[in-house]
Amino acid sequence: MGEEKLTEEEKKMSMDERLDKINNEIYLLYKMCLDNGYKPKEIEQFAQPILSSVTEARRRRYMKRMLFGAVVLALIACFIYYEPVYRGIQFYFRVGLMNLLPYWNWSKLYNRECLVDNPFYEGDKLTEEDCKLCANLTDIPRLQNVSEADMADKYITPEVPVIITDAMENWPARDLFSLEWLIEQYENVPQLKKGRYCDYYSNYKLKLGSVKIFLKAIATGKLKKFYARWENCDKATAKVFREYYNNRPYFLPPMVEQADSNMFVISSNYTQGKYKPIYTDSSLIWYAQIKGAAEIRIKAYSPCNATCPELKTTLHPGEILVVSQMLWMLDVMVNDPGESIAIAAGGKYDTVPAT
Repeated sequence: MGEEKLTEEEKKMSMDERLDKINNEIYLLYKMCLDNGYKPKEIEQFAQPILSSVTEARRRRYMKRMLFGAVVLALIACFIYYEPVYRGIQFYFRVGLMNLLPYWNWSKLYNRECLVDNPFYEGDKLTEEDCKLCANLTDIPRLQNVSEADMADKYITPEVPVIITDAMENWPARDLFSLEWLIEQYENVPQLKKGRYCDYYSNYKLKLGSVKIFLKAIATGKLKKFYARWENCDKATAKVFREYYNNRPYFLPPMVEQADSNMFVISSNYTQGKYKPIYTDSSLIWYAQIKGAAEIRIKAYSPCNATCPELKTTLHPGEILVVSQMLWMLDVMVNDPGESIAIAAGGKYDTVPAT
C-alpha cells in the first residue's frame, strides 16, 4: 500500500489539530471494529502501534513544557540569590516605580505589610520582654581596646549601642579620605567608573541614582553646599574601599557576617540641621565618622519607644558607632561647616536571647 500524501489543508494544521484528527479517525475505526464483532482487547492490540506514537508525542510535548518551566525557575532563583543581579533588578524596579508615581500612587500599598490582612499573624515583632534590654540605658558608652568576646556578649547580643574610639587608628582612610580624593577615585578606578549604586539621596534633585553626576557637579564647582549618601551595592565596587578600613573593624566578632556592600555619607558646608535616617538591610550597622562631625540620634522601634529613652550624642572623627537595627532606628544629622565624610556597612548574625 502506497503512503497517503497530506493535503494542503492538512499541511497547514498545527500539531494539536493533527493529533485531534488522528484521535477522531481512531475512534471511528474503533466503533467500526465493535460493529464487526471484535472485542475491545483485540481492538487495543491492533491499534497499539498507532496509540504508542500518539502517547509518545504527547509525552515529548509534556517533557518540553516541564523542561522550559524548570529553566525559568532556575533563572529566577539565580537572579534572586546572586546578589549583584538581585540588586540590579531592585534598582531598575525602583526607577520604574518612581516613574509610575505621577500616574498611580502606589505608596499606600507599599507601606502595607500585607495586601490581605491575616488577623492571626504575629510576625517578628518586638515584645515588652525585648524592651527590657534598653529600658535602663541613659547614654551611648564609648570604649577602646574592646575584645571581640566583650563586643559580642555585652553589646551586640543584648543590642546595646556603643561607640568605639580607637578602631580607625590603623585605617588608611583616616589619612586619604577627602572629597577631592573620592571624586578622583570614582572618575579613574575602573570598578567605580562602571559600578552601580543604590539608595542614592541628595539635597539636590539630580537624575535618579546619579552619583557620578553629583560628584562631577562638585568637581566643577557647581555645588558648594550639599549633602548626599549612597550605597556601593556592587561587590566589586564596595571591595575597592574595603581595603581602606582593613576589610572590617577589629572589634567585630566572627559571629557577624559583614555585608558585601558599603555606604558613603558626605557633605560640605551643610548646616541645614535635619536628622536623616541611615539604614542597611542587616542585623546591625557600623557607622564610621572619618572627617567632620555628625549628630547621632537613636530611637527604639515600637512598642519599645514608650519604654526606652531616645539617645543622642556627637560622633567625632575617628569614632565608630555600632547599633542593632532590629531594636533601634538610626538618624544622623550632619551640621558641619566643613567637609564631613562617613562610611558605613551592615552585618548579619544569628540572634540568641540575651541573659
